[in-house]
Amino acid sequence: GREGCTCWRGADIPLLFFVSLFFYLYRRFIGDFSFINSLLLGMCTALMLYSKYHGILLVFFTLLSNPALFKKYQTYIVAVVAILLFIPHLYWQYANHFPSIQFHLFERNAARYNFSFTSEFILVQIALAGPLLGWLFLWAAFSGKPITLTERAMKFSMIGIYLVFLVSTLKGRAEANWTVPAFVSLIVLSHQFLFDKPSIRKWVFRLAPVTVLLVFITRIYMMLDIVPSTTVGKDEFHENKMAASAILQKANGLPVVFVNSYQKPSKYWFYTGKKAFALNTPGYRRNNFNYWPVEDSIIGRPVYAVGARSDLFRDSIPGNRYMENGGYRIDNYFSFSKVQITNIREELITKDLIQLTCIILAPEHYLPYFQLQPFDRAAVVMAVYDRWGDVAEYLTSSFTLKQLNEARTVTTISARHSLPAANYTIKLGIVSCIAGFPSLNSSAIKIVVK
Repeated sequence: GREGCTCWRGADIPLLFFVSLFFYLYRRFIGDFSFINSLLLGMCTALMLYSKYHGILLVFFTLLSNPALFKKYQTYIVAVVAILLFIPHLYWQYANHFPSIQFHLFERNAARYNFSFTSEFILVQIALAGPLLGWLFLWAAFSGKPITLTERAMKFSMIGIYLVFLVSTLKGRAEANWTVPAFVSLIVLSHQFLFDKPSIRKWVFRLAPVTVLLVFITRIYMMLDIVPSTTVGKDEFHENKMAASAILQKANGLPVVFVNSYQKPSKYWFYTGKKAFALNTPGYRRNNFNYWPVEDSIIGRPVYAVGARSDLFRDSIPGNRYMENGGYRIDNYFSFSKVQITNIREELITKDLIQLTCIILAPEHYLPYFQLQPFDRAAVVMAVYDRWGDVAEYLTSSFTLKQLNEARTVTTISARHSLPAANYTIKLGIVSCIAGFPSLNSSAIKIVVK
């Protein structure tokens, strides 16, 4: 989401560390192609990838900067070590049908391109490089001519990372912190260039105190619990303990389910130490809570649900980030986010019927639930999106979970509709115990109603 888009996330700090270590070990590696250097570089590469997938960009652009590496057998030792250490994660991806690829390549896409995606990305990258001198550091890093192979790898990686995420703005918003792997290169290369330019370097020293002052004032503003500015949001950093404590009290010992948010359940779990779950609907997107063993433990149990204020979510919750949220107790909770609906294909589409074929993959331990009331009546729904990417309508199909007797089911999903002739985006979900909030269980497909 956009919340906190200008701050670094938890995974960015280890990523930054391993990127720095990667270039340090790469310099050692190309200076001495020994087994120990190959082993260390392979280990670092795996750890960099475990920190964030963005690390693969550094590997790719480093190899691109020095094709001679392919002639060294030690390079393949590095690759084997990295792959062996990364196999547990690759197996998890395989076992779960590569959710990260689905999410990052297909589910984060905006409904249509907006120029602000690109302009915001460029402006924020300049600001992140330095509030006053970011443009200068970027210019220096891009202008300098690399002298060593390590600097060449840094320049290739920096340019490549900025270009990859700049291009990604064509299909949606790119978070500011995604370019963190380029920061090490930016710092080193801009320093090397400015070191030999005393006439330019003096402006860095002159403006440094002003930059430090601006950063200091901004951090004080973000830290103190004062009335926030309408242009600089800070709700992400305040009232978390208070809101978590209030929800804990209202939950009265029950697990808490947050609708359409991954930040709130994470913070609640952190500040209270109590279990929380995120019900991700077609109006949001899938995330880690779709795969963690949390939903399994609360099916059929009473929970306290937190979501957008309505007749359902009527309990008020204090805090700026919860002004539009409410809560209520559910005595028999159920949702089936772990069920995956894949390989969706258009079977038949008429002016009043949508018929799709698909494969439904259900965890083995979920199958007994599907034969029990009220879980057996949970139907598959089709979420139809408007041109802005919002859910315009839910079409309820005749297919219910009672029809699932195996972990893998090939079936047809049909739903009546009254949609005007047009192109549509559809995702499939499964009805939950919260009326109007089905779980999101598939990636998007495009259909045409004629």
